[in-house]
Amino acid sequence: MTMMLFVCVSMLLAACVEFMVPNRGEPEPEGSDDMQREPASEPLTSRYPMNNRSLAHVYADVFADPMFKVEGMMVWMYHRCEGRKH
Repeated sequence: MTMMLFVCVSMLLAACVEFMVPNRGEPEPEGSDDMQREPASEPLTSRYPMNNRSLAHVYADVFADPMFKVEGMMVWMYHRCEGRKH
């Protein structure tokens, strides 16, 4: 029983190491070496209806601005929530 457990744990560890080694997973798409992706000209369509109270619906012009970054929105929300907490 102990030997079987040891073999199973060893196989699990080997699988984890195999998948964690960089550059061993899926190959990169062709032509992706330091290529910057441009944002889509139009938002992606969804099969779900848009919530009229969502920020993307209320502030559509802000989200369409090419200078808008989602990371900036997340940082702003973090600081806003941090301020409310104290």
